[in-house]
Amino acid sequence: MKFEERAKIIKEQLEAATMKRNQAIGRLEELKNSKAICIEEIKAAGSTPETIEEDIKRLGQEIESKLAECERIIAENNELK
Repeated sequence: MKFEERAKIIKEQLEAATMKRNQAIGRLEELKNSKAICIEEIKAAGSTPETIEEDIKRLGQEIESKLAECERIIAENNELK
């Protein structure tokens, strides 16, 4: 293969790699922006990224407790009829 052909192939590969790199950089910026928005939404909901999992578990337990209470009240009301 001639030097010119090899140089052309390398140039095309470099251009393709540069395009992929630029796309990756763009995607990274999108993800950073999404992360920042998510963090702000978490904070607005009264939590933090560090405690969100614990807060979700606690809220799940509260929901279960309230549902059980509703079921108990409904059962009591049905017994009174």
